[in-house]
Amino acid sequence: MTLRPTVLPAEILSGIVDYLPVPDLAAVAQVNKQLREMVYDDTRWGARLRQMGVWDEKEAKRKTLDALEQTEIARKRIEAERQLGRKTGSVTLFDATIAVTGDNEREVDVAGPAAPKPTMVNPSSYLTVFEGVRSVRGYARVEFARIYEALAPLYNDLANASDHTEPLVFRMFRTPEEQAMMINILQKFGRSRSVRDWSKKETKIAAMIDLFESAALQEFEGGYDARDVDGRMKRYANVLTELNGGASCVQLFIQKNPLMYEIPETPTDCFVGELLNLEPMSLFITRLINELNIQSDVVNRTFPESLNVMLTFAERVIQDVVADYTARLIEEAHQKDTETFLKAVCGSFQQCLRIPASLTEIKGSKGTLKEDTEKAINAMFEVHVDLYLVEELNFVRNKCEAEVESWERKVAEDAEAHESMLLSGVSRAEDKKNFLTSFKKVLLMPVSVIPFPSTTAKVTPTTTARPSDELSRAAQTAQASAAISRTGTPAPATLPTTELAAQSAILSARLEGIRGLFSLEVALQLLHLCKSSLERAEPFLSMGGQLSEEVREQCEAIFVTLIQHLGKRHIKNGFDQAVEHLSRYQPSQGSDVGTSVEPLVIFLELVHVGDLIQQMVDVFFEQEMTRLVDRNDFLNPAVKEKKRFEQLIDERVAAGLSKGIDVLMNQVEYILHERQSRRDYNPLPASVTGERDPGLGPTRAAKEAVECLTTHTKLLVGSTDKSVLDVFFQEVGVRLFGSLCKHLKKQTVNVEGGIKLISDLNHYHAFATSLRQKVIMPYFTALKELGHVFIIGTSDAKAIGTLCSDVARYGGVFRAEEVYEFVQCRADWLKVKRDVDKILFGAMNDCCVQ
Repeated sequence: MTLRPTVLPAEILSGIVDYLPVPDLAAVAQVNKQLREMVYDDTRWGARLRQMGVWDEKEAKRKTLDALEQTEIARKRIEAERQLGRKTGSVTLFDATIAVTGDNEREVDVAGPAAPKPTMVNPSSYLTVFEGVRSVRGYARVEFARIYEALAPLYNDLANASDHTEPLVFRMFRTPEEQAMMINILQKFGRSRSVRDWSKKETKIAAMIDLFESAALQEFEGGYDARDVDGRMKRYANVLTELNGGASCVQLFIQKNPLMYEIPETPTDCFVGELLNLEPMSLFITRLINELNIQSDVVNRTFPESLNVMLTFAERVIQDVVADYTARLIEEAHQKDTETFLKAVCGSFQQCLRIPASLTEIKGSKGTLKEDTEKAINAMFEVHVDLYLVEELNFVRNKCEAEVESWERKVAEDAEAHESMLLSGVSRAEDKKNFLTSFKKVLLMPVSVIPFPSTTAKVTPTTTARPSDELSRAAQTAQASAAISRTGTPAPATLPTTELAAQSAILSARLEGIRGLFSLEVALQLLHLCKSSLERAEPFLSMGGQLSEEVREQCEAIFVTLIQHLGKRHIKNGFDQAVEHLSRYQPSQGSDVGTSVEPLVIFLELVHVGDLIQQMVDVFFEQEMTRLVDRNDFLNPAVKEKKRFEQLIDERVAAGLSKGIDVLMNQVEYILHERQSRRDYNPLPASVTGERDPGLGPTRAAKEAVECLTTHTKLLVGSTDKSVLDVFFQEVGVRLFGSLCKHLKKQTVNVEGGIKLISDLNHYHAFATSLRQKVIMPYFTALKELGHVFIIGTSDAKAIGTLCSDVARYGGVFRAEEVYEFVQCRADWLKVKRDVDKILFGAMNDCCVQ
């Protein structure tokens, strides 16, 4: 049986060829045509040059494209000459000579490779063997042959040497700089794996390099100990840089620097008992900055610019020295309390940011030393920021809750203490005796006043005070107590002696206490708390990246927490209690009728306070939050919460004003009922009263009603939006019109009283004009016109009917039937009714009984 040789795939053969050393490739190329093509493939030699780091694929591609472009131009030129009939030689692509411009501007013939150059004789030529390499496709094998011919003998000699005295490298080059440079070149040449037993030789050369590096490091360390910066330190720093990049001498310089291990400061110096004082840390950072700037001069004189040693040194100081100091400081602060922890994190971060801001730029840093050092500071604080953000938000939430609860507790305690003080003067036994005496007097009053027929004794009228006098005294005592509490006096001059008086005083004191349902002081405390929190968190925004976005979101959450406690937790409850108290208010009873609705006045004062707090929040948002959020981003949580806060205040103000209108109009109706005398519009004749001039001004009831309305409407000006104000004024005007119509229909008006009525109606019209609401003016203009039907004499009854039927005169406000109802209030209505009915309802036949 004959065994046929197995043919390996081309991919496997190509991989085998890649791993063969150069001396064996010549034998492989002679096996067959396929292997020869593989060996002579230019990309394979380009790959070996690329392993050495001397082949630029982009440059090779660019030069190839340029060569093809020149060839195409030459072809088109020859074709053009042929068309013109000129005689041209036979030229093919492989006959064309292409000029390839490189560093040495040499001309290369694509038709065939150039002949190898002779072996280098000058030792300095070995140091520049990589500099003349051209990245041109088709010439990689030629360039590699030149390098191999020069470096392979030296590489094998160095790998086969038994000690450092045998290698040709150390005999051909005498200075450490040239030796380091040549060893580095041979090390790069070894990466191409072009010699036999390259793995073993690479290990031997690495050992030789370590030996050379150790000797150079010893010289560098000796120079460091002798402070020979410009001599041995600088020389051997350059030697080690040429050898392997200089990382070993940089590490040695950092490790031996006293700044890394001589640290006299400790974080405990920053604590004075439970208080945090960052002055010791400030001194520590100042010392570090001064030392770093001193070392920057040493680095600038010692190391090559390419190493950027100062950045490495500063990063190591931050990671090993500053980070350890800061971590211990923050840990100890966290064990004390949350506020100390927050101040420690923020304060230490700001202190550490002084380092990059104070460093001196040196050569080789490329102007990025401060920026790169700041990045190192940010990376050091990343482990603390997450916990800080969580603790900061919880701290603000807890402090806001504690502030509001403390204020509520203080208000409740003050109210309770005041009530106890008012009740302290009450004697239960005496109060019981006084109550029973008053009750007996009230119960027996009809017996004392009205004599029975069987009683023969003459009864004299008693002068005993009525129970209403007792209430009046209690009310006066309460008013005095409330007035004194407003002035800040701890206790009234005289305490109430009866429980009834004490309870009245307590009610007045509670009414006065409504003024403190929410506080500007609490709002300021919460705003200052939030401002301090944002100022602590804001420096971390400079960290950039995802962490900066998390800090921004946490700042928004802090503002949202502030608004929620200030709005829902504080202001909302205050407005709700004020509206509830307002809804329980009843107009004054008895003879004392006031023009002020105390709960409404207090509520309007609260509206002013609420508006002031809202303006404070607006100013705070503009000054503190606009740096963090876009005020026009309606999806932002902070902007949305601010809108909810404004909406909450508007809703509570609207609810209170709605209830306030009811209370205000009830008070006005009560004033009209109590102050309007039945003789105001129906006075007795002058012959009876003896008064010649009854007066043309408004009545007392009209004056007090308008005064009550004016007092309360002026309080609202400037405390809320114009739209809310307009709605409030319009509602007041419409409700006043309705109350006046209802009140007028209850009156009896004669011709003389009609003049007073017109004065009152003009007074009401002037008040409506002061509201500046065009919507309500037709109502009061119609009322003014309505007053004319009361000053027409009885003899002109038909004129009265004419005024009733002239609907256009009243602007469509009153119908004829409604005017007819008002006319019925005339004192002489029965006399004019017949004629008015004739005009208004048509001719009527007199009834005749025969």
